Amino acid sequence: MTGSDRWDETALAWESGSAAINESRNRGWEWRATPAGSNAPELLIGHRTTDAHHDVVRIEMLQTPPHAIGARFAFGDWGKREALPLRGPVDGPPEDVLRQVMGWPDDAPH
Repeated sequence: MTGSDRWDETALAWESGSAAINESRNRGWEWRATPAGSNAPELLIGHRTTDAHHDVVRIEMLQTPPHAIGARFAFGDWGKREALPLRGPVDGPPEDVLRQVMGWPDDAPH
């Protein structure tokens, strides 16, 4: 694969990923960039919380093309060391991961 091909692949991944992030915001997701305030973030972390669970997607922006991983955790478990997800993890291109996680029904088994 040439450098030009790699750039085209990255641009397409970013375009489709941006559309999925925008859709997630319309569905109540919140996003933050790391490092905070950066114009070129290393990570984007998106999450949506309900009474029963917490959906999380992490997008690694420095990879070419960007890579994402997503999971659903029981309410209060996200960020706890050794907490196991209720669903996932799933990984792959940001658009694919985000659309899969957004498509999970809200009736996760507990």
